[in-house]
Amino acid sequence: TLIFSYNNLTKPPNNDTSDEEQSITVKDRLYGNNEKYSSFYCTGSMNRPEKLDQRVCLFRNICYDKHIKEFNYYKPITSNKHPILFHPRDGLIYNFFYKQFKFVRIGTAYREALKEQNYFSPIIINGSLPISDKNTIYLSTLHVLWKWFNLPNFNLGHTLWEDIASTYISMMRLNVYSRKAVLLSLYPLPNNKSSEYSRIFSQVLPSFINKYLSLNDYKNRYVCFKQLLAGGNVKIFDYEESIQGRESLFYNFRTMILKYHGIDLKHPPTKHRILLVNKTHSGWDKRVRTRRTIFNLAEVKLYLEKTYPNIPVDVIVPQQLPFSQQLKELYKTTILITPCGGISAFIPFLPRRAYAIIMDYYASYNFINHKKGDSASMEGVVWNHFPHITKLYYQIYNSSDWVWDLPKTNNTRIHASIVIKMPRLKKLIETALENSIFATM
Repeated sequence: TLIFSYNNLTKPPNNDTSDEEQSITVKDRLYGNNEKYSSFYCTGSMNRPEKLDQRVCLFRNICYDKHIKEFNYYKPITSNKHPILFHPRDGLIYNFFYKQFKFVRIGTAYREALKEQNYFSPIIINGSLPISDKNTIYLSTLHVLWKWFNLPNFNLGHTLWEDIASTYISMMRLNVYSRKAVLLSLYPLPNNKSSEYSRIFSQVLPSFINKYLSLNDYKNRYVCFKQLLAGGNVKIFDYEESIQGRESLFYNFRTMILKYHGIDLKHPPTKHRILLVNKTHSGWDKRVRTRRTIFNLAEVKLYLEKTYPNIPVDVIVPQQLPFSQQLKELYKTTILITPCGGISAFIPFLPRRAYAIIMDYYASYNFINHKKGDSASMEGVVWNHFPHITKLYYQIYNSSDWVWDLPKTNNTRIHASIVIKMPRLKKLIETALENSIFATM
């Protein structure tokens, strides 16, 4: 019954310039050419069903039914059940879920917003794709399922390096990245074109994909995909293992964004420039205009200008500049001094061999990766894995190193701004200046 085609295994590709490995091609006379059925393959654990966070899968010939709001996976009516997952004790699993565990995760908001929609588990349907149905649209381009973390208050770090970057990382992990890919949101995109989410989507997404849209943009009942990628959306700011080993992927993602905005990577700075980040706004807490700032920023600027008269010292207020201009200012910088938190999300856009001096915070309670009393690096588990820049952490030791952003509070992680001590800062500046010379020898 089976007819194997060895053409792709024994002959070079038709395109002599291509060195891509070709897939096995198998045909079966039992199924007509007009019928299409689903298939899939994954990277990540298939014999530990509960480990869905790191699982990324590519589905072929799968449809979304807008009436029931579910994805359908199609198999021949005459076909027996086939195992999908493998449990070390419970044996073969024949569905795209196991007990309370779904198949893959869509979106990173699993602690802050535990909802069923954060997961992807298609329903197995007996029958072929409804290709002949007039209410069906069949899309041949690679689509990547995407759920962005719609925080009430925009956070660039989570949006850029988790929600958006994970879609590129997932394509690369499965070796299916295509510039023609379409990012497909499970939910409607922001209506307000001037919102911070809309702006960052328009400035970042076109740098690595063809277009982005929502399932709501299709009016057909059945939205069918020749290729649909799902999964791999993991939180990286709390768990180092989520980024470890993927440094080159995140670096490439960062580089595509810089190139898209016209930054010439062949002409980095040849003279030092110190850039201070002035955080002037925070939408996280309505009781305070801003928080987690460098409290004595003006004093720091005067000190640096006096101590290093031959080095330009500038201040950037990111909220007042378009995204593209922020990138250009960063790429002209050799030493960046920044608070921690979402405002530090621009650190990876510094040029190669730049230095980032990042404020720690005093840990007033135990938290992920930190214990009470530590000088804690809020995003250190992520920035440490961008090796093209050197990270220098300004540590916080006692209550003289911060001021409260709010009265009657005791949470130094959330509501304390840093008071920089000049001798401590100078040690880090001198480290950057000296090492930058040695790096050119």
